Amino acid sequence: MGQFIARRVLLGIIALMLAMLIVFSLSRVKGDPRYFFIGED
Repeated sequence: MGQFIARRVLLGIIALMLAMLIVFSLSRVKGDPRYFFIGED
């Protein structure tokens, strides 16, 4: 049970990092400074 939860958390973190990376790359292409600082925290 604990292993299942840990795997879900890990997948969630990976998905979040991928989403940040996609948004970051899109903002680089568009040159929109608004999205540039989302992944900077």
